[in-house]
Amino acid sequence: MDTELLKLLPFVDNGKTIPGDMMLRLLNGVHDRADGEPRRLAANEILSGAGDYLPRRGYLSDFISGKLPQTEAVAIISSRKKYLERMRYLLPSILKILGVREGRNLNSIMLRIDDCCHDFPIVAKSAHEKKVRKAIRTDIAQIRNLAQELRATLEKAETHINHELEQHVAILRDEQQGVPSSGVEVLNQQLDWLRVAADIALYRDDVGENGFYVGDNKAKTHVVECAYDMAIWYGRPAFVTTPGSDFSFLCALLFELAGGGQDASLAGAISKFARSALRKKLDSDAEESRQENSDDYLKPHVEDNFLHVTRRIEELTGEARFWKAMMESRAWDDAAKYHLSRRLLAVLEDIQDANQRHGPHRVWSDPIDEVELARFVLQEREREAALLQLEIETGRKQRSVDLILAKGQKRDQHGGGKPR
Repeated sequence: MDTELLKLLPFVDNGKTIPGDMMLRLLNGVHDRADGEPRRLAANEILSGAGDYLPRRGYLSDFISGKLPQTEAVAIISSRKKYLERMRYLLPSILKILGVREGRNLNSIMLRIDDCCHDFPIVAKSAHEKKVRKAIRTDIAQIRNLAQELRATLEKAETHINHELEQHVAILRDEQQGVPSSGVEVLNQQLDWLRVAADIALYRDDVGENGFYVGDNKAKTHVVECAYDMAIWYGRPAFVTTPGSDFSFLCALLFELAGGGQDASLAGAISKFARSALRKKLDSDAEESRQENSDDYLKPHVEDNFLHVTRRIEELTGEARFWKAMMESRAWDDAAKYHLSRRLLAVLEDIQDANQRHGPHRVWSDPIDEVELARFVLQEREREAALLQLEIETGRKQRSVDLILAKGQKRDQHGGGKPR
């Protein structure tokens, strides 16, 4: 696929519009694996254009298996066609600003742009970050409280329900390996796990450790983040907050491509992003990646066989501080104390294990047998083909059920008799 993407370069150089069929083929190609074509053909047999325009494997599989209703698929196809039409005109300018001409990097950029544009309407429709965070914290706190209430109620009614629960779990255990033993005691234990997990998530958020993902409705910031991420990875354009700069133009093109409209001002979003914690994190991630792939990073590992162990110990030591701080943050009940102490103990055991590792760490090569590799590839293709057939059969049954239900509803609306 990387070589195919080089066909975009003439359009980057002359600024002409990319032909629609080429744009569709190349965009589908960056998402599809070797099994992409059979799945797209199967989707097209169900609905003309579905295989061509449903964007990724997840959408294709859901449509084929009947999880994605046809009405939703039609809406997605319509939106995708409009997006591809915008991409035909805007992509050459975007790629020219970024200055990338290698097939591998073009593939990466296409994926980044498509992900950015896919998420744009989701971000735009989301609630404000503070509102989202408050709702998440409320839900997690409710989980914790309900788990505690349910545990107390179970203790009171345990004698009346425990026998039936044990019988029920015994049957499940016979059918499913790995199910816990039985009884209300086991359920109480699991409710304690759930309650403490909720407390851990809330505490991580309290101390700024990203206990859970919080989205927001800052669609312009989303586009600026995407543009900045590509700029720092590919070296162009330079990040400046000046209106009319190449970076500002790149943001405007991405915003229009994502469906935000033409001639939108992103100066405010760019200025805020320049001072944000998000920018600092992206810079830190990029610098860490550059260091890991540099000679300066590799040299110490060659000289010190245990350097990665030392760094792992440093990470574990930070984790140990977190669990110790959480334990000391407030008065916990006995169950929470036990669980938190077990987490701390597990980290301390990992530190002890790392300190006791012996070496040197030897490096060796094990050539891959070509026959074995070919057998593995064949098995993977057979598994994918079987999965596709299962999706097709499931979809047929689901659509048959939907059709029967639709006929029944229509008959009821017209005062007909009940379907047999």
